[in-house]
Amino acid sequence: MTASAITAICFDLDGTLLRDDHIDGVVRRVCATLAKDDARIDAEQLAEANRRAWWEGWPEIGDDWMTGRVAADAAHRAAWQHALADLGVHDEAVVRRAVDLNRAEEFAVFELYPEALEVLTDLRSDANLRLALITNGPSAQQRSKLTAIGIDDLFDAVIVSAEIGVAKPHPAIFTAALDAIGARPEHAVHIGDNLEADIAGAAAARVRSVWVDRHGASTSAPIAGRPDHVISDLRVLPELLRTLPGAR
Repeated sequence: MTASAITAICFDLDGTLLRDDHIDGVVRRVCATLAKDDARIDAEQLAEANRRAWWEGWPEIGDDWMTGRVAADAAHRAAWQHALADLGVHDEAVVRRAVDLNRAEEFAVFELYPEALEVLTDLRSDANLRLALITNGPSAQQRSKLTAIGIDDLFDAVIVSAEIGVAKPHPAIFTAALDAIGARPEHAVHIGDNLEADIAGAAAARVRSVWVDRHGASTSAPIAGRPDHVISDLRVLPELLRTLPGAR
C-alpha cells in the first residue's frame, strides 16, 4: 500500500476502547442470583453451561444478531435458554429473568480502558483528522454503550453493523465508515483488538491497521490479513500515528 497522508482514524469499540474483560463476572453474578432463588440451579454449573451454550450457538446466530436480523437480546436469550435447559430448567420466566439480569449487570459495569478517553481527546483535537467508530452489534445496545461512557460526541461518524446490515470483517462496513467521514482507504487507519473482525476486515478494505494486543497473544493463527502495527496500550497510538508513512 502506498504511503498517503492520514486523515481518518477508525476505532473498534468492545475490547479496544471499552473493556470486555468483565463478561465472566457478569455471567457469574447472574448465575449466583438465579441460584439463590431457585433450588434447581447450581451457580457454577449454570455459568459453565452458559459459556458452552454461547460459543456453541454463536456460529448459528452470531451473524444474524450483529446485522439486525434477529432481536437485540436473541443471542443472550438463546444462550441462557440452552444453559438453563442443561440443568433441567425450562421455565420461560426464568429465561426472561436471566436475560434481564444479564442486561442490567452489563450496563452497570461499562468502563473505558484507562487511557482511552485521553487518547481519543488527543486525536479529536487534531483538525486534520476525522474519527469514526465501527462496531458490531445491535443498534440500541451499541449506541447506549457510547452514551453511557460519554464518548459518542468524540466521533464524526458511528457505524453500527445492525444499522447497515453488514458486520466486520466484511469490507463494506469499513467502506461505509470512510464514506461517512469523506475519506479514502489509503488515507485511513483502523484500530482494533480482533484479528479477524478488525485486522483481516481492514485488510480486505485496503485500510492500514493497528492491532491492540493487550494480552500478548500470538499472531500465528491463519487470518486473511496481518496487522501493519501492534500495540499493547492505546497511549502509544498518537505517537505511532505521527510516525507512519504519510503522516502529517
